[in-house]
Order: sequence, then C-alpha cells, then structure tokens
Amino acid sequence: MFFTNISGTARRCIGLLVLLPIVAAVSFDGRVATLAIMLVAVGMVHEFCKMIRVSFLTKLFLSLCILAPMLPAWAVEWNLWWYVFLALPAFFIPLIYKQLLVGVFAFALSLCFCFAFLLLDEPKGHWLILILAAAIAACDSVAYFAGRYIGGPKLASSVSPNKTISGSISGILAAIAVMVSFSTTLELDVFVSLLLGFVLAILSQMGDLLESALKRQADVKDSGFILPGHGGLLDRFDGYVLSLPGFY
Repeated sequence: MFFTNISGTARRCIGLLVLLPIVAAVSFDGRVATLAIMLVAVGMVHEFCKMIRVSFLTKLFLSLCILAPMLPAWAVEWNLWWYVFLALPAFFIPLIYKQLLVGVFAFALSLCFCFAFLLLDEPKGHWLILILAAAIAACDSVAYFAGRYIGGPKLASSVSPNKTISGSISGILAAIAVMVSFSTTLELDVFVSLLLGFVLAILSQMGDLLESALKRQADVKDSGFILPGHGGLLDRFDGYVLSLPGFY
C-alpha cells in the first residue's frame, strides 16, 4: 500500500536501494559474487517461466536447460562452443509450442548466465561485472529520466510505449561516459572504450526491448514485484541478457 502512494521516480530510487546488497555481494569476493549471481539467475528464470504458456513439466525442463550452461563454467574448462551447444535446447523447446520469441529469449538468457560465470572465472572478474553494471545502470537510469522529462518521439511504441528516442540517446551517452571513465582500469584506449560503451548501451536497450516484447506477448506489465519501481528481477536485469555476452 505504501508504494502505491509515492511517485514512480521515488519507487525507482527505492528499487535501486534494494539492489545494494547484490552489488555489495558481487564486489566482496569472486565466490560470493558467484553465489549471488546464481540466486539472481534462478529468480530470473522463475519469473520467465511464469510468463510463458506451456505445461509445468515443460517449464521445469526449460528452466534446467536455461541454467545448465552456467554450471560447467565454474566446474570444468570447456570450449566456448560447448556452452552454446548446451544452451540450444532452451531455444528449441519453445518452438514445439510455436513460440519463437520465447525460444530466442530463453536462448539469450541461457548464454547470458554462461558468460556471466565465464567472466567471473577471469582475474578480478567480479570487478569487470561491476563495471558493466555501472554502464548499464547509467544507461537505464539516464534514459528513464531523459525520456520522462525531455520526452519526444517514441523509440518503439508497439513494444514499449514509454521509451523515447531522447531517452535512448541520453542512455547511450551515459554508458559511453562510464566506459571512458574506466578506460584506464580496463587498460583500453579511449576510442575503444567509447566504442565499447556505445555497443553495450545498444545491446542493453535491445535486451530491454526484447523483454518488453515478451511481456506484451504474455500480457503482463512486470515480470515480478520484488523490486519497487522496477518490477521483477527480469525487469531490472534484462539489459544484461545481450550486453553481458557482448562485454565478454
């Protein structure tokens, strides 16, 4: 009842505060980061399966297929193509129900988790994930406020009516600024950091639109209600679905 009486901006800020324990866990240690990301991954898959229209057993099997590629990433050293192969069933299972969009999102989600754990396996990988998180958070937040206060033409009104071109451009510039500021830390040339920020922002917004299309197909506003002002975990972390593999 409390959250219904405050503005969307205030709810969004409260939602960001709720995310602080996750950020703290990821920054603390690689093993703690692994556990935190596993819990988030399970929550995202749970929300995803609630939105799709298939049988319970299919949802259970699909969940295992989506989560499967991230297990060997820290257990054994496999070739990258093995992880892609493990993610393929997540794409093909929804096709049995003629749900191409669900299959594409499930495959992308599975690869996202796989690359998250591959990145964590890198030296100081948890810090790399935090840098990516900073870029995506900047892109998302600046896009939200710019779209809200500047407005203008819609970006993709048929998929997400609230997103604007001004918000998209502002978010891209914010992500570029963050990546350029970390260019020394990442040991990258400023131009390369600028290009990386641009690509990550585009991928982040594409992931956001992909999840919006999935929600529209499922006829739901939010994937969940765990984060005030954001919806569910899938709503908050949809920007990572494509950008995390791209960052790796």
